[in-house]
Amino acid sequence: MKRFLTWRTGLALMLALVLVIAAGCQAVNGLNLNTVLKNTLKVTSMEGKQTLELNLLVNEEAYEGLPEEELALIQLFSKLKVQLDDIKVQDASNASYKGKLILGEKASVAFSAKISPKAMLLEIEGAKAPIAIDLTEAGLAELTGLPIDAAGAPSAEAQASLTELGHKLIDSAGDFLINNLPNPQKLSVETVNEPINGVSTSLVHVKAELDGQAIWAWIKSYVDALAADKQGLETFVTTIVTIMSENQDVWAALGEVNPFEDVNLDAATKQETIKEAVKEITDLLLSLQEELKAFEKEDKETLDTIFNKDSSVKAELFVDSKLDIRKQIVEATFKPSDDFLYPIQGIVLRTVSEQWNVNGTVKSDEVVIPAGAITSEQLFNMHAYETLQLFDNKSVVYDLLKNKLQLGHQSVVIYSDYDYRPAIVTPQYVTIIPLRDVAEQLGGAVSYDSKTKQVKVVDKATNTTLAFKEGSDIVNVNGKTVKMPFPATVVNGTLYVPARSFATAVKAKIHWESYGDGQVFVLEREVG
Repeated sequence: MKRFLTWRTGLALMLALVLVIAAGCQAVNGLNLNTVLKNTLKVTSMEGKQTLELNLLVNEEAYEGLPEEELALIQLFSKLKVQLDDIKVQDASNASYKGKLILGEKASVAFSAKISPKAMLLEIEGAKAPIAIDLTEAGLAELTGLPIDAAGAPSAEAQASLTELGHKLIDSAGDFLINNLPNPQKLSVETVNEPINGVSTSLVHVKAELDGQAIWAWIKSYVDALAADKQGLETFVTTIVTIMSENQDVWAALGEVNPFEDVNLDAATKQETIKEAVKEITDLLLSLQEELKAFEKEDKETLDTIFNKDSSVKAELFVDSKLDIRKQIVEATFKPSDDFLYPIQGIVLRTVSEQWNVNGTVKSDEVVIPAGAITSEQLFNMHAYETLQLFDNKSVVYDLLKNKLQLGHQSVVIYSDYDYRPAIVTPQYVTIIPLRDVAEQLGGAVSYDSKTKQVKVVDKATNTTLAFKEGSDIVNVNGKTVKMPFPATVVNGTLYVPARSFATAVKAKIHWESYGDGQVFVLEREVG
């Protein structure tokens, strides 16, 4: 297993499975699936709809003894469905989607997403405001923390040139990867009439199926075919290098120097580049063949557990006269033997999609950012309770976040024997806690007023403002004075305050728990 799970093997397996799902196989009954696959990669605009379902097959014995809350959570997330009822892809940069997320049998949340080169607007049912994500280079750099490319984003001209280049590569170089694809275990082709967007359409129905054992055999056969096609590989590499070297406009539009026009005497020639690339790919394929053989020999038990007859990939494609895929149904089942994923017995992923107006004129919904929209920066800097407050308390999402995912539950845990600033029990048996540490973990803002010499805590979750003063046993809570059982005290440079007084003010509860040979202090509350 160790040799099998290398990055190169994983990459090859992913490629193989993606291609078989896309129904890449040799021409059957006059249908050129080579062209079908190429056309799929060149769709630039379309309208459509799609559903994506994920089902976890859970061993019911695992439910025994579970708390009711945990059982409900498992049942809720063991069945997920994303239903996109209105898809409009205008081009590579503009698109809009409307649909809903369905969890379990009942929970349903409608949403929409609109995308432009500059922004994405996400609207969720029950949310008090939409979420706006800045997609400009500067916005993404700020969000991810990555530096902005000094060259800036490619121009529209460069984008068009890159798209055209991609199509050339698919047309000219894709044969090596596509023509060597073996046929699936079960394959049938027939002419049918199928409704697409409610219109009966004459289509070619391609149906393919592979069980787990056949998937493994198919992967090996594909790798063997690629390794054996030396002429095809050389043509593949030569085509790529030639197209890249001859497209000077693309390099110029990107502000880059064409590496194939390097006049340096030490620079590799085009033929040397081709020869080196062919050798590297050949070595990779040969190495992959050896790794697959070694896996079969050294870890057959794991192989039989993963690639068994209960696992499968099934695909149905409906292709029109232009060899565009108009509808597809794909179902992948992973059901390993024994208790490989216990308590999960298996995973079923199913997607059904239709598309029309393929590569036609499509106008996606316009992105208009309204005043008051939540920015992505604000969203990612929010505490959990603040995220909860974005939704109406009667909405499905609010119930899901608060009651199922416990997003409104806050807890602060201080290990007395390990923390640098532990909870302390005074000789008077009053527990005192480090104010700043606890308040900030709850999402509170802590500041010091040099004039009044007070430490101020603003707890947004409960709209509570507290003011403490070193040496004083009085705390000001929303303008009212409250006497504490112990004065605010500085310990090793940190202001400590009575735990129960603080907890009462911010609507929390406290207790001590045993932990190993010591004790742990816990403060908990429900907010939102």
